[in-house]
Amino acid sequence: MKKNRVLAVTGVLCALLASVALAQPSTPPTDFTPLPRFPGPAGEYTSVGVDALESGKLVVYDGSSVYLEDGVEADRYKAFAGYDGDGAGLAGFVAASPDDSTALIGAYGTGDLWLFDADAPAAAGDPLGAVEGVLFGEYLDDTNVLVSVYVEEEEMDILYGKQYVTVSELGIVDTANTAALYTAVVDMGETGIPGGIVVAGDEVYTTNAATGQIRSFAVADLLDPEVAKPLAWEDGALIGTFNDFGPTAVSSQCTLLVSGNDATTGRGAIQFVSTDGEFGGDAQMATEADIAAHIAVYNPETEKVVAVVLDDTGDAANAWVSAESYEAATFFGSILGLLAGLGGLILLLVLIFGLL
Repeated sequence: MKKNRVLAVTGVLCALLASVALAQPSTPPTDFTPLPRFPGPAGEYTSVGVDALESGKLVVYDGSSVYLEDGVEADRYKAFAGYDGDGAGLAGFVAASPDDSTALIGAYGTGDLWLFDADAPAAAGDPLGAVEGVLFGEYLDDTNVLVSVYVEEEEMDILYGKQYVTVSELGIVDTANTAALYTAVVDMGETGIPGGIVVAGDEVYTTNAATGQIRSFAVADLLDPEVAKPLAWEDGALIGTFNDFGPTAVSSQCTLLVSGNDATTGRGAIQFVSTDGEFGGDAQMATEADIAAHIAVYNPETEKVVAVVLDDTGDAANAWVSAESYEAATFFGSILGLLAGLGGLILLLVLIFGLL
């Protein structure tokens, strides 16, 4: 009996030690190299959309054209025209699909959505359709893209005069079913402002930019037609409060890269946060203004962090890439994973054979 208790305790310790170590984000990168040819926003736009394909090439949307990087870390881009928004303000987003060849382009001002084929890049054709107010997007599977939507509409009321109606929600764009293109799945409430979205494991992590609060939702619940929609923002599991843009990228080890500015101090940086809310530090480009918003992209091929910086006027002026990989698979990380698995196996055997 004593031997069996020792086995059980050993299993618990292995699992606990490994899980604690794995939950803590790695130290954020400190050495970044500028990308001098990275495309900035077109015309009167104040931002760009950007994501990295599985192959490592960057896709950038400036509000008018889509740019495809010539090669991994080439920092040279070919432009494809015709992806026009409404001419000013936020450009929109790029969401790279799991299949490595497709990216969904969303124009914030018009809501137009296009599928961009990186294997056969071309000028824009007809959009799939439109979802007004799309801010960010992230693929949940090969065809379904979760998007954040924010629209403030002006209406006239006979009794009260000019009124504003706010639409603030998360919804799913089904790129394979344009007849039923969009379905709202999470209601952010009238005071909410949806922000960045990432998928880590079986969970979606997203933010309320009005508060910096990050919550998680199960991917299966968002996709399941049997689960009543829309869910309330409070139905998500609370992770913590961080930068206002929220998570815009996730590392290979499932650390959330949280973009934007601190809601209290206004400091702009990329925060590195575990999926259970452990803060691992931040990265700020030293030559940028303290309040410049930082937008994070994680390159799955190089495992490096790309930082797109909006300067204090709101213009996307600079982009940087970390000199070293961040949270690449390591021997130590593999050992921790084995320890966690070993601990779980020992506990399972103890339960199966009733050895306690």
